[in-house]
Amino acid sequence: MEAFYDKVNHLKLKLNIKKEEQEDLTHSQLMEQKYHLLDIADTLLTADQLKRKRIQKMQKTAATLRENKKKVVLEAKQKLEELKSSDNKNYYLRCAYLKRKELLERIADRKKQREEFGKRGTQIAQQRMQKIVELGKEEKLTAAMLQDITLPKNKDTTLDNFGMDDEDWHVYKDI
Repeated sequence: MEAFYDKVNHLKLKLNIKKEEQEDLTHSQLMEQKYHLLDIADTLLTADQLKRKRIQKMQKTAATLRENKKKVVLEAKQKLEELKSSDNKNYYLRCAYLKRKELLERIADRKKQREEFGKRGTQIAQQRMQKIVELGKEEKLTAAMLQDITLPKNKDTTLDNFGMDDEDWHVYKDI
């Protein structure tokens, strides 16, 4: 029966039905009520309560992170408002221009990287192809080790011509 009342109270809290009763409580008291299982030792809790305690711990961590993020955003907004309202408007405009320029440069760099990804001759594509070759060598060696096959000694296993043909590049694009 107690679990039922806990569930009903929890739903009331979620639906803000119980809001009027709790307006006179402080923030810390509300946190204690909401995360009441965190103060109880694990040995005194049942399996269901331990699950709820883990959930409450994650919820509390998420709530504190959200609060901290809100504080940081609020401070940044206040700082921005101070810069806007200050006597030195040129400084604010310069800062805004520099931020805009950095963002535009990052966007252009990402766009350039995406375009270079599909080209065969770029350095980035060559490096990726080299990694695929290395993965192929590792698979070849591990397959040989698993089957207890000795690789021929007259062939150099480090030399590989993967990537020389255009067909290899189609495999690379699929990966």
